[in-house]
Amino acid sequence: MQCIVSPPLCRKIRSAFFHEYPLSKAISDLKFRRMIVLARPLARLFARVESLGLRFSDYDLILPVPLHVARLRKRGFNQALSLIWELAKIRRISYDPYILARIKDTPPQVGLGKAEREKNLEGAMKVVVPEKVVKKSILLIDDVTTTGSTLNACATALLSGGATFVDGACLAYADLLSDKPAAAGI
Repeated sequence: MQCIVSPPLCRKIRSAFFHEYPLSKAISDLKFRRMIVLARPLARLFARVESLGLRFSDYDLILPVPLHVARLRKRGFNQALSLIWELAKIRRISYDPYILARIKDTPPQVGLGKAEREKNLEGAMKVVVPEKVVKKSILLIDDVTTTGSTLNACATALLSGGATFVDGACLAYADLLSDKPAAAGI
């Protein structure tokens, strides 16, 4: 019902897996323990989204969900970009990490409900190179999606910049309302 009342801006969002152990630990280790060595095996798993109706070759641009510069400095890397680097080697895709920027240093989304997440991300994303998105089909890549709020915030900026359509692909889907997985792909 929520999708009817408030349709997502991404045309479709697909996740390769549920965010559950042991995958959830591997993602957490990559993201928070700086275990960059996990990016390659996680990207191999991520390539599974192609079996869920997303082919990387169908897009003009593949972009990582950006981190704000302050979080990037603190973490030392962008986990979505790390996944894309490895995906590019596996699937021979091209990507551009410099088109979309997170211009607002938002608090982490963990622990926030859907409405709080959306409010948290208002005005957070900006297309830095608008001429590169006009009339382009774009695939956004992130590690985990819960409500789709981050992907939609990115899609808002990209569609406002002239993109034809935006889809999202995530390694894992985390159900906000339950400890149990709900469904792959939202």
